[in-house]
Amino acid sequence: SCHEHQLKRLKEKAQQLWEEQAVSKSFMRRVSQLSSQYLTLSNLTKEKVSRMDRVVAEHQQFSHSVKDLQDWVADAVHMLDSYCHPTADKSVLDSRMLKLEGLLALKQEKEIQMKMLLTRGEAVLQNTSLEGVPVIEQQLQ
Repeated sequence: SCHEHQLKRLKEKAQQLWEEQAVSKSFMRRVSQLSSQYLTLSNLTKEKVSRMDRVVAEHQQFSHSVKDLQDWVADAVHMLDSYCHPTADKSVLDSRMLKLEGLLALKQEKEIQMKMLLTRGEAVLQNTSLEGVPVIEQQLQ
């Protein structure tokens, strides 16, 4: 009777351990699944962030190039406007001529930059939100 009672308690303990082990295995399986899902989401997020960083860098480079070209055009227009005032001073005329020759030489380089900028702008447009498209299109004008 004493042994039966001990045997019964041992059987109950064995049953309890068996159930705990099953729960533990189920829990570990769930932890493993969640860990795997976390790694997958983490990698996807890193890829998206990396892609967005690239897109932002392309947009910034495009905007910087547009501003540089606009500044150059504004400076050239300002210079040409200042040359509209007539002068008889030969040294002033010679200086203007040298600057105009420099401007003309630089103009070809700037035209090439503008063509490259238009191409980059088309590429940037493909990664631009609907709200941003008109801004980029206006810059391309």
